[in-house]
Amino acid sequence: MIGGQPPNDHTRAGCPTHTEIPPSSTPSKSGVVTGTGCVFPNTVTTIADQLTATRRSWRAYVEDLERGPLGKQTCRRPDSNAVDDTVKARPGDGYATRHNLFVY
Repeated sequence: MIGGQPPNDHTRAGCPTHTEIPPSSTPSKSGVVTGTGCVFPNTVTTIADQLTATRRSWRAYVEDLERGPLGKQTCRRPDSNAVDDTVKARPGDGYATRHNLFVY
């Protein structure tokens, strides 16, 4: 969503596994990166990249980011190619990776 890429089978399924699209995936002439997975290569420009490039500041406000098992963190995401254990909320922790589009 923040990178302007169309959905694929993994993103349509809600990204239950934090599967990376290989960095060797080259974009089409229109900029679309094809492949299966939820984590796009860092060559995909996002709205955050565009704001940063113009020296604008930005921030994501993500519910319960600080309530994970490791305590306060500035970013929470599953390990590469691992199952996302935040698909269901935990008691006192409503964070869900799928609500934080910046990790993809």
